[in-house]
Amino acid sequence: LHPSGGALQKMLLPFKLGVGGRIGHGRMMSSWIALEDLVRLFVWVAQTRKAGIFNATAPHPVTNAHFTKALAHALHRLAFMPLPIWVLRLIFGEAACVLTDSKEVYPKTLIEAGFRFEYPTIEAAFSHYFTKAKDVA
Repeated sequence: LHPSGGALQKMLLPFKLGVGGRIGHGRMMSSWIALEDLVRLFVWVAQTRKAGIFNATAPHPVTNAHFTKALAHALHRLAFMPLPIWVLRLIFGEAACVLTDSKEVYPKTLIEAGFRFEYPTIEAAFSHYFTKAKDVA
C-alpha cells in the first residue's frame, strides 16, 4: 500500500470526497503491506541472505469493513456508502473477484526468521501516510 500508487491511490478520491464505503457486507479479508515495509523486506532478505518462501504481507490482515473504517478515520471523513458487489460485477465482470474474494495471508515464516515490520497494522500505515508531521527547527 502507498497513497501515490496502486489500489490505495484509486480509493483515495471517493474517501476524500466523503463517499467512500465498504464493499458489500465488508467481511472479506485482505492481506496488505506498506510499501516501506516491502522495500525493507527486500533489503533484509538481501542482507541476511535468508532463503525460502516468504509471504510479503503485514502480520494483520483486515476485513474490508475494518480497512474502510481505518482509512476514513485517517482521512477524517465519514465512510457510510457501501458499494454493492453487483455494481463491481457489472463494471468488472469476473475480475470483480479481485475485490470481493477474501485473501487472508500471514507472514509466519518471515516473522520466525526475524523480520520486524515498521507498520504491522493498517492503522500504523495510515497514520504514517496521512498524518502531517510538524518540523521542529
